Amino acid sequence: MEPNLINFAIPIFFALIFIEIIAGIITRKKIYRLGDSISDLSSGIVSQIVGVFIKALGLAFYIVIYENFKLFELNHTAWHTWVFALLGQDFFYYWAHRLSHEVNILWAAHVVHHHSEEYNLTVALRQSAFQGLFTQFVYFPLAILGIPPLHFLVAGQVSLLYQFWIHTQVIDKMGWFEYIFNTPSHHRVHHAINPQYIDKNHGGTLIIWDRLFGSFAKEEEPCVYGTVTPLKSYNVVWANLHYFVDIFRLMRQADKFIDKIKVWFAMPGWVPASGGKPAYQKDVPRVSPATFVKYDPQMSPFLKFYSVFWFTALAALTFGYLLFWSKLEAWQLWAAGGYLIFSLLTLGAVTEGRAWATPLESLRLLSLGAIGWAALSPHVPWLGVLPMALSVLSALALLKHRPEREVKLQGV
Repeated sequence: MEPNLINFAIPIFFALIFIEIIAGIITRKKIYRLGDSISDLSSGIVSQIVGVFIKALGLAFYIVIYENFKLFELNHTAWHTWVFALLGQDFFYYWAHRLSHEVNILWAAHVVHHHSEEYNLTVALRQSAFQGLFTQFVYFPLAILGIPPLHFLVAGQVSLLYQFWIHTQVIDKMGWFEYIFNTPSHHRVHHAINPQYIDKNHGGTLIIWDRLFGSFAKEEEPCVYGTVTPLKSYNVVWANLHYFVDIFRLMRQADKFIDKIKVWFAMPGWVPASGGKPAYQKDVPRVSPATFVKYDPQMSPFLKFYSVFWFTALAALTFGYLLFWSKLEAWQLWAAGGYLIFSLLTLGAVTEGRAWATPLESLRLLSLGAIGWAALSPHVPWLGVLPMALSVLSALALLKHRPEREVKLQGV
C-alpha cells in the first residue's frame, strides 16, 4: 500500500493553522476569513477523497514504465538514490507546475489552488481534485531514469509537506536561505495577481529552477491574492469544474477548427478568433491592495457557529475515511465519498447564503441522522438516537436561521 505521509501530518497541519491564527491576532493582521478558510479546507478534502480513486492510476502507469523501460538499475537502499529521487522530483515538479500556469487544460485543473483571496496555511491545503490526472505524465522520465516507485511516492509527499509552511504571511524574508530554497516570500509572489508577479516562482522545495529558467520574481510591492478573474464562490464542485466549462465555451465560440483545438493548449487568457474578430490575448488588469474587493459573505453569529461545528464533524469523518478506505467495499467507498463531497457542497452554500442551501443542507442532515441511527441502533439502541436527534435539531435551527436571510453578500 502507498505510504501516505500526508494523512498522518493532518493533525500537525491543523495545529500550525491554529498557531498562525494566534500569531495574526497578536500582530493584528487579518489573514483569515471564516468562509474563505472553510472553502480552502473543503477543497483539500475533496482533493483527498477524489485522490482515493485516481492516484492509483498515475502510479500504475509509472510502475509499468519503470518495470519495462528504465535505463538504470538504482540501489533501493543507497542514500544517493534518495537524493536523486528528491532532486529529480523537485525538478520535474517545477515543470509540471510551470506548465499548469501556461497551458489552458492544465490551468483548468490547477486553478483551484489559486482561488483564495487570502494567503495563509489553509491555502496550502486548497488543492485540485484532478490535477494529478493531467500532470502525472511530466514525472514519467523519472521512471525511465530508474527512480523506484516507492522513492518517487515518498519524494512527492516530502515536497508537499515542505510546501505547506511557505503559505503564510507571518514569516518575512529569510536572507541567504532564499537564494536556494522556496520560502513564504517567494511563494507569496506566486499566488499574487499583481501583473509583474503573474506566472512566477513555480518551484516546490528549491527556487533555483526559477532562477535558472527565467521565471523568478522578488517580492517587492504588496501582494494581491486570488485569480485575475475571481471565482466569487465557495462551491467546491464548481471550483474544480468552472474553468473546464470556460474552455468548452471558448471552443464553441471559435470559428476555425484549429482554434477549437488550440484553445485547450493555449495560454490562459487566449481568446480564439470569432465573428470576424482576430484571436487575442487578454491583458492582465492592474490591481492593488487598496482597491481590490474580496468576495466576503458576512455570516450571522449562529451560522458561523453552525459552519464551524459541522465542518469540524465532516473533517473528522473524512479523516476516518482516508485512514480506513482500503477496508471498505466498493459501494461503501463511492457512497461515503459522494456523501462527504455533497456535504461540503451544501455547507459551502450555507456560508454563501444561497437560496438552495436550506433544503439541501436539511436533506444532508436528516440523511446523516438516518445513517447514524441505522448503523448504531442494532448494537447500542440508545446510541442510535444521538445522531438522529443532533441532525433533527440542526435542521430545525437552520430553518429558523435561514442562510439566504442571514448572510450579507459583500465584494460581489
